[in-house]
Amino acid sequence: MTTHDIDPDDAAFSRQVGQRLRAIRHTRHLSLDEVEKASSGLWTAPTIGAYERGTRRLSLARLHALAKFYGVPTAQLLGDQPLAESPQVARVMINLQALQATPEAEAMLRFLHSIILQRGDYNGQVLSVRNDDLRAMCALLQVTEHRAIHLLRTWGALIEETDPG
Repeated sequence: MTTHDIDPDDAAFSRQVGQRLRAIRHTRHLSLDEVEKASSGLWTAPTIGAYERGTRRLSLARLHALAKFYGVPTAQLLGDQPLAESPQVARVMINLQALQATPEAEAMLRFLHSIILQRGDYNGQVLSVRNDDLRAMCALLQVTEHRAIHLLRTWGALIEETDPG
């Protein structure tokens, strides 16, 4: 079905949802190709682009899956909630000892060790990761920032802090 077969109000709504999808992807600092890679091919770059332009219909199941992938409530994509641009945590603090006990975190630990060497910060227990470091870590692991935060939480390595503001 093309946009010519869609009611004009439905087409406008599809474009609005697509604009929200694009805005969320941009806040995650992801290109269309990076979404394809991070999703292991679940969504191809052309498909995501078509969703974002509103030229391809999104089923509810796919909309829900995309919201889950981006780490946002489905209501946010539908326009029922404002777009959240703030990170999930005020600052990314990593418990290095918890990571050392996690075999799956070996690549992340090597990267974090390079940060420690660069900074000369040898306390060995906790490391504060800057936004640029987090993005580099995500590129290394081929995951989104949301997924990296999720992994750190799962491994018990994310030290949660509340935002003082």
